[in-house]
Amino acid sequence: MDLMRHIKYKIPGKSRKLEIAHVKEQTDLFNVGVNFDFKGSDTQYSTHAIHTYVAAMVPPLAEALVTTYVPRDETVLDPFCGGGAVLVECSRYHRKAFGSDINPLAVLVSKVKSTYVDRNDLLEATRYVAATSIRNLNGLISFPKNYNLEYWFLPGTIAELSSIIRVIKKCEVENKFSNDVLDALKVAFSSTVRDVMLTYRNEVRLRRLEPNDLEKFHPNVFDRFNHRSTLIVDRISGLPKSVRSRVEIAPVQHLPYENKKFHSIICSPPYGDERNGVSYLQFSKFMLYWLGFTREAVIESRNRTLGSSYVDIELPSTTLEKVHHIIQKNNGDNRWINFYKEYFLGLGEMTRVTREKVIIVIGNRILKQTVIENGKITVELMKHYGFSLDKHFQRTLPSKRLPRLRRELNHGFGGAINKEDILVFSEK
Repeated sequence: MDLMRHIKYKIPGKSRKLEIAHVKEQTDLFNVGVNFDFKGSDTQYSTHAIHTYVAAMVPPLAEALVTTYVPRDETVLDPFCGGGAVLVECSRYHRKAFGSDINPLAVLVSKVKSTYVDRNDLLEATRYVAATSIRNLNGLISFPKNYNLEYWFLPGTIAELSSIIRVIKKCEVENKFSNDVLDALKVAFSSTVRDVMLTYRNEVRLRRLEPNDLEKFHPNVFDRFNHRSTLIVDRISGLPKSVRSRVEIAPVQHLPYENKKFHSIICSPPYGDERNGVSYLQFSKFMLYWLGFTREAVIESRNRTLGSSYVDIELPSTTLEKVHHIIQKNNGDNRWINFYKEYFLGLGEMTRVTREKVIIVIGNRILKQTVIENGKITVELMKHYGFSLDKHFQRTLPSKRLPRLRRELNHGFGGAINKEDILVFSEK
């Protein structure tokens, strides 16, 4: 696929020697108006359909970026791998896929989505778990009271989920199936958990079904597991046989890779910290609980998200400096700036491990009724590391599930604008 077929763009002029002129040239690229929303496109093809993930990159965009900017058999890293869209497209198009994330669910899902497993092996395992769990429906898995599972799941649902995960864990202890097959079973189960929760599936933050919707909701856990298992069998076995991704837990500020290891990075970072933006861990915490992760482990993952720690550094961004002054004047709360400090460190690591392109898909956000232009901020921060903006595209977000400005006035929550920037950087 040729990315340039989808959009019209202007080629920026040559970089000027004067610092001020160069900065203006870079930021002027944001005057280029393009539309790249893939409205009406299929986003559930291949393994993308086997497990949803919050605020995931749209698969056709990942496909276009991978095939346009990365030669066949080259290496790609997504240090915010999330739902695995970039890794799946690398696998489909014979690029070597590497991913990292601080969320254990993201690591599991991304790895399974982008690793081929034999169809017969998957079919044997899913059939065994389905049949055995129905026969051995006896007793609930005990969770600590503060997990609050009874609020989010019906009693019968808890019993059926307990039976399925008990069989999967027993298979793991007995080494009944390969690690790849076991991971695929866990993803089928995790997706089932999401399907049968008493929550609205089209929202980011957890919200329990209202009484009228609750009365109409009668989930059948075994049916949902069979459906998810069928997707797993059909889609994973349809990947190229040679592909196997490498995915691991690692914060972007401390990437465990040697210098210039990757041809390119393609990623979509969070737009802001978890407290004021998209709560990835809230989305995934109940799936992690059912998979055996403790509440303490989930909290530990949250404590690794960008903005969770204080970093005493200066940020080379005039755009961020201006918005910081406005928010500080109106509110006085400076904790949100920690996100950008750790993001800056992460960008440094990304440029360290890359030898060609760094491609970042990111949108603006709204905090305390103030627009924060994340794209322009990223351009200014990347310039500090010697990477210049080659091209800038913009797309609308017809269905990406992000928190809007709602409740901002009353509660101070962050919001997002329905556009995002696609930024293509190269080293100067």
